[in-house]
Amino acid sequence: VVRFDENYNPDKPVALAAPFKFDPLINKGTFKDMLAKTGIPYSESYQFDPATSKGETFVFHQLYDSLPMFEVQLKLYEKGGVISSYSQGYVEVQSEDTQKEQNVISPYIALRTLVENHLEAGTVITGVRLGYHGQVYNSQSLYMVPSWRVTLGNGQIYFIHAINGAVEAPQNKK
Repeated sequence: VVRFDENYNPDKPVALAAPFKFDPLINKGTFKDMLAKTGIPYSESYQFDPATSKGETFVFHQLYDSLPMFEVQLKLYEKGGVISSYSQGYVEVQSEDTQKEQNVISPYIALRTLVENHLEAGTVITGVRLGYHGQVYNSQSLYMVPSWRVTLGNGQIYFIHAINGAVEAPQNKK
């Protein structure tokens, strides 16, 4: 269970005091260094996600135990070739499931279920990533579970529960 910090509003862009140039192909190895110089709070807690970054928006996910929390994002907005603003969500872990440790299903099993039961022939899978996923409601708290995120060539994203294998169909994003 995580709780969103009310001081960070992921829906409200904030102007950067010192805009900068950013190229994910060139800066790939230095994201942490580059973000640290921006003055963005907790920037060291995020990891770049090329699968959900589109056009002039670069998406980073907050990490927990080195795995991304897919619904907790830092977005950098590019305008005229420079990053001039950002929006940020930040959470603090409230509680962990302290029950016995469970193994996650392999990505092969997750993909097999998805391919056999949900995808049409010829669908292109562009990425598979283990992380934490939860449904965002009108609440400050969020229950997250280990999930495989599968990205498709058409932009759709499926989440597969990494313990029980349940498949969550893509949501229509605004």
